[in-house]
Amino acid sequence: GLRINGVAGGCSGLSYQFSLVSSAKDNEKPINEKGISIYINEESLNTMRGSKIDYIEALQGAGFKVTNPSATSTCGCGQSFS
Repeated sequence: GLRINGVAGGCSGLSYQFSLVSSAKDNEKPINEKGISIYINEESLNTMRGSKIDYIEALQGAGFKVTNPSATSTCGCGQSFS
């Protein structure tokens, strides 16, 4: 599955951290979406509630793009938020 955490760092205060894992930790809420298991801990879930996560392939590279309606600001590169 895909583990997503909002961690301290980045130019706007928090940044997204993604990792591929085989199972959830005890403090994570599993979410199943389109056949994919997503694991988010409760603290990160509160800051990411309502977010849309896409995997994008572009000329600049590939990676996850998060559209977070709870973010009050983001950095120019889109990798961090507050």
